[in-house]
Amino acid sequence: MNCCGIANSPSINRDIKDVVRNDPAIYLDPQNNNAISIAGQNNRFNSIQVDGARINDQFGLNGSGLQSFGNPISLDALEQMNVAISPYDPDHSGFTGVSINAVTKSGTNQFHGSTYYYYTNDDMQGPDVFGSGRTLRAKLLQKTYGYTAGGPIIKNHLFFFANYEK
Repeated sequence: MNCCGIANSPSINRDIKDVVRNDPAIYLDPQNNNAISIAGQNNRFNSIQVDGARINDQFGLNGSGLQSFGNPISLDALEQMNVAISPYDPDHSGFTGVSINAVTKSGTNQFHGSTYYYYTNDDMQGPDVFGSGRTLRAKLLQKTYGYTAGGPIIKNHLFFFANYEK
């Protein structure tokens, strides 16, 4: 999935899992904190990486399979994502489910940046959020804002990229 796919991908929680769910082989288990499952495999057998560094829950305490309960990285800081389902390539090891590698953006010879703000509340939900047939809505108020900036430090040699999100 290239950067345009990530930027144009619909996302409710602005999470890596919202992007990988577009792969038809991946299932997010709503009963288990949207744990990523492939072919019925337990989510603890997956390998989730950012720039090649694993961010899995090594102890198996978190139901989502990640180290934290929140999103490990902002979607605005991602350039590409690679989803490999049980490859037999010896370069990929340590998992039997799915390997997800998120690659972060980097600076270029041109200065660039962006700002963003996302807002949602319970008035933006439909009357039957949980599919029970009853008019029941949970209280919801989410505000997410941030910025990105990148550019050269030493032209053609050293670059920077920064992302802040709250």
